Amino acid sequence: MPLIVKNPEAPTPTLNITQPSETKDAEFAAAPVTPPKKRKRGRRKKLKKPKRFKTAFNFFQMHLQSTLFDQDVPKGKRAAHNELVSRIVGQKWKDLTEEERQPFEEKAHQDRHRYQKEYKEFRIKIQRLAEAGLAPSQITRPRRGRRRNTTTNTSAS
Repeated sequence: MPLIVKNPEAPTPTLNITQPSETKDAEFAAAPVTPPKKRKRGRRKKLKKPKRFKTAFNFFQMHLQSTLFDQDVPKGKRAAHNELVSRIVGQKWKDLTEEERQPFEEKAHQDRHRYQKEYKEFRIKIQRLAEAGLAPSQITRPRRGRRRNTTTNTSAS
């Protein structure tokens, strides 16, 4: 191991310690005392993905749903009633002409552009937070309801 020898001719640093002046002490004492800011506790609010766009059929269905869906249907029969309403809406959508579909297509086009714009902004926010050092699990909410089946079905036919 080599031996390190300091150069005796090198200047040594000196510290200039001065007494505080009375004017600075007076200014410091006259300054208003503010309480320290409280740190917010809890988790950082995670980003939500933008809501997906609606199709022209979705807008048509929302338009007809209020007129076709009867609120007086008892709970036991609602599943059958929803199935009936969905069939009626689907058949009416098939029967529409291009001119009748046009307003719903325009709404769907506007909604798709809204989604694309919001999604770009969302991606930029995620990139900025990732550059700041946050993990992806700290930035966005975990997906819910999309669990994959981990068991394999190996039934012999």
